[in-house]
Amino acid sequence: MRNKLWKLLKIQFLNQSGLNQFRYENDKKKKGQAIAVFIGVMFLVCMVVGLSFLMGFGYGVMGMAEIIPGFALTMVSLFTLIFSFVKTGGYLFAFQDYDMLMSLPLSVKTIVTGKFLYMYLNNLLFSLAVMLPMGSAYLLSVTSLSFAGKLAAGLMWIVAAALAPLLPMTIASIFGTLAAAIGSKSRFKVLVQVVLMLIFLCAIIAFNIFVNTMEIEDHGKFLHQLEDVTQMIQQQMHRFYPISALFDAAVNRQRILPFAGFAGLSLGIYYCFVFLVAKKYRAINSALMSKGKKVVYRMKKQKGHSVITALVYKEWKRLLSSAPYMLNIGVGMMLAVIASIACLVVGKRMLMEDQELFGVVRDCRYGIPFLVAMFLTMSCTTSVSLSLEGKNLWILLSLPLNWKTILKSKMAFNMVLLLPAALICSVCLGITLELDILSFLLFFIVLFAVVSFSTVIGMFFNLCFQKYQWENETEVVKQGMSVTLGILVNMFLQMILGGVALALSFIIDGRGVLTGIALLFFALSAIIYFALLSGDTSRIKA
Repeated sequence: MRNKLWKLLKIQFLNQSGLNQFRYENDKKKKGQAIAVFIGVMFLVCMVVGLSFLMGFGYGVMGMAEIIPGFALTMVSLFTLIFSFVKTGGYLFAFQDYDMLMSLPLSVKTIVTGKFLYMYLNNLLFSLAVMLPMGSAYLLSVTSLSFAGKLAAGLMWIVAAALAPLLPMTIASIFGTLAAAIGSKSRFKVLVQVVLMLIFLCAIIAFNIFVNTMEIEDHGKFLHQLEDVTQMIQQQMHRFYPISALFDAAVNRQRILPFAGFAGLSLGIYYCFVFLVAKKYRAINSALMSKGKKVVYRMKKQKGHSVITALVYKEWKRLLSSAPYMLNIGVGMMLAVIASIACLVVGKRMLMEDQELFGVVRDCRYGIPFLVAMFLTMSCTTSVSLSLEGKNLWILLSLPLNWKTILKSKMAFNMVLLLPAALICSVCLGITLELDILSFLLFFIVLFAVVSFSTVIGMFFNLCFQKYQWENETEVVKQGMSVTLGILVNMFLQMILGGVALALSFIIDGRGVLTGIALLFFALSAIIYFALLSGDTSRIKA
């Protein structure tokens, strides 16, 4: 079994990593793209490593080294939980090569284990990039430990970095499996899965808010009892992620029993999950990949639409047909809308009770649109919409359409999807901050300009890094170079311009600053838009 499992993992790695393309591809352009992807991944890894070390070292300098173990484990687990959850539906279940894998002389347990372990290896890179630098910062900061104590703590950190993704991945996969199993019995499989997954994600967010609220309410009493900020933060992390208490006790006090409990829980729950899923794996996949019963077709009044409208509707149907696509693309937009509504419902009351805080927020109001824009630009469909055509690309290119119409429809769909969300966010923030009419309009115009820019730059990146050979949609919407570049470029731009707008608003009228930034985004959008439409069909290559 181990030999077969190793071969399965190797095949998945070669198919999805692009290593074979790098080794054997003769097309210099495609080979250059593979190298660019590798360089981009290494850059992100280096950035995460650096930030993690600086964060851990900062806690050590402030005399709060004891919170580093629990903080590192909690951060890795939270990110792994969220990202693994959105992968489960399109990776463990209803994947493209399901029929091929099931026809091989492999047991169901081997297939499930191979799929899960490949997810684990992807998350392990992030875990090592966070845990090991923070562990180094912890060992440098703690002077009370002997050499033997530091050696024991270092070994625990290394093992914990390897085990950290297991438990959150298993929890996410359990809920993902339940969502897939429940959705498989419904006519609207994708919609049911997405709703259940969104409920799970919202529950995580709500629980985090609840924990923080409890901590704020008991803050004075808690400090009075402990008089130690370090212990207060530890208590909050342990309440949010209880298993971090075991790791804290193991590293800070060099206790073997808590560490054995942490390792045993991680491995035990994983093995139970693989064993249980293997028993129902065929049934769940068969239900998810089967077609619903067809009803008798009755001719009704037919409506005609323009070509662009029909293609936009096609993009809408494509979004609704894929749970990974909806979750990965929709999460940023959902967070922006929920946060804006929460500001209106809860934040306004809190600001009214504290006039000093309200004054600070009002002074910083011209940087807020860019914070909203960071979330909205995470939901950019154009950075993946071409690649998602996959093996059906030939159908799109064989239609009596020119490539400009295809690109226009894909960009139009992204605008139609995000602009209503931008309007809702603008209205909620405008009421919360008591903005005048001109400032409210400028908030929306800035978001309009940012969405326009993210639309065209996402289309540009997708044309540069097209990927039509994939086994599951998660590879495109989660791991594709075009979507990664789209998110990073927009995120850094919003951070930089948000800081510029905030700083300049204290010197000149902030409304003039927002106007200038909006015009800049509109100008960049127009330049990229016309550059995209000036090419030819050869830019879209299967």
